[in-house]
Amino acid sequence: MDTIALHEAFRADRLARDEVRSLPTERLLARNAAGNTLVHLAAKYGRLADLPPAVLAPEFLLVKNDAGYTPLHHAAQAGHLDTVPPALLTRAHLLVRSHSGYTVLHLAAAGGALGQLPAGLLDEELLLTRTDLGNNLLHEAAENGTLDRVPPAFLTARLLALANLSGETVVHVAALNGNLGQIPPAFLTATTLLVTTNAGETALTGGALAFRQHKGGHSDIPNWPAFLDLAARYFHSPVAKAK
Repeated sequence: MDTIALHEAFRADRLARDEVRSLPTERLLARNAAGNTLVHLAAKYGRLADLPPAVLAPEFLLVKNDAGYTPLHHAAQAGHLDTVPPALLTRAHLLVRSHSGYTVLHLAAAGGALGQLPAGLLDEELLLTRTDLGNNLLHEAAENGTLDRVPPAFLTARLLALANLSGETVVHVAALNGNLGQIPPAFLTATTLLVTTNAGETALTGGALAFRQHKGGHSDIPNWPAFLDLAARYFHSPVAKAK
């Protein structure tokens, strides 16, 4: 069975634990076209326990694929950090970056897995770790609809107002992705909703009010891109009937 077939059999759950554990290490570390090993797949599908215990070590769980992602990244994004031996969830391992600057923690935030970290490990310093685009963990959670899985102690007005390199606060990112409902209502004020990004837009640009700052001069033609973006949200909504 070649590497492609082996990985497909594993994804399709056609390999029993005993079969996986009987594979030699070189087969477990054989790479597919994207540079993923069977350890990457096991982490992604929450099946690290199917691997030989000797493989559950940093030298295997920190192997990077072609994009720089490790098995720990895969486990974090899929919400399976609870399958990783706790001793491996250290600050140093969680701060390993992909080639695009994403740490394991950023993917844990995106995958709603921050609550799976060892108690007391997550602090403000880690929370404010930035990607190459300037996103911290709250930005990633806001984009992926997982703010409701962030420990409430970190959902403060000060942290939600922090901006990335585009000037987007956590509130902006939540609004643009339809996730404002995950932000405590007390923080949805005129102050937070009307802050402008570097492009001159507010958090309400992504909402039903579609408030928009001017970017440039006036024109006598409609701003069709902005209008169609707003209207598309209602294409499949029930049409109200006139009374």
